[in-house]
Amino acid sequence: MYYRQLGENSEAIFILHGIFGSGDNWQSIAQALSIDYSVYLVDLRNHGRSEHLNDFDLDLMVEDLRALMDQCALHKIHLLGHSMGGKVCLRFLENHPDLLQKIIIIDIAPKCYKRGHDEIFQVLLNFPFDEIQNRNQADTWVGQFIPDFGVRQFILKNLHRNEDGKFNWKLNVNSIYKNYENILIDIYPSFPNLKPILFIKGANSNYISDTDWINIKEHYPNATIQNIANAGHWVHADNPTNLLDAIKKYLN
Repeated sequence: MYYRQLGENSEAIFILHGIFGSGDNWQSIAQALSIDYSVYLVDLRNHGRSEHLNDFDLDLMVEDLRALMDQCALHKIHLLGHSMGGKVCLRFLENHPDLLQKIIIIDIAPKCYKRGHDEIFQVLLNFPFDEIQNRNQADTWVGQFIPDFGVRQFILKNLHRNEDGKFNWKLNVNSIYKNYENILIDIYPSFPNLKPILFIKGANSNYISDTDWINIKEHYPNATIQNIANAGHWVHADNPTNLLDAIKKYLN
């Protein structure tokens, strides 16, 4: 499992990215937090520079993190996760509650979500590697299917050159696609979990509805929620200043 550590402090925080992302997406937030914390920017399995494996689900990613904690001699951590990473956090809480201090879940609910991202998967699965010679060509080709500039650049961050100079994806696209439903499942605990949790919602995002929040409070009675203005699902990209303020306030 690939990770980067920023800061050398007594308290540690792991930051977990969403699907198709990597730890690098959280570089600026991690840099700011590293003044007070040891920040671990993690590439979850089949993402970024972590190992490509056939199996892919929330429990496996939890145990990857547990092994990383052992490797780094960490006994208790703060855990922050965005989207898919947020679900990994909640599963980690269920499986290893004694290893966690504070938990921050960004723009995801514990519910089962409908399948989405079909246009992204089609781009990833059908990308014409033999025809694309440079990143401008890649951007033009992907733009036929993903017109939104921000989403397109997010996906193209996964494009890299192999040792032979040819483009390829950092992502293990086939495994993520094959096992996609494994990360869409609901992960509500069997009994109410009294751990304090901060849920952060992008004010312009529809990933957490009012009904979702009622269900969250039923299963996590001590959860709180904070809206970040002028932000959609990618809160850390849309409004990093307000997001960072919310994170710092909660951790302190």
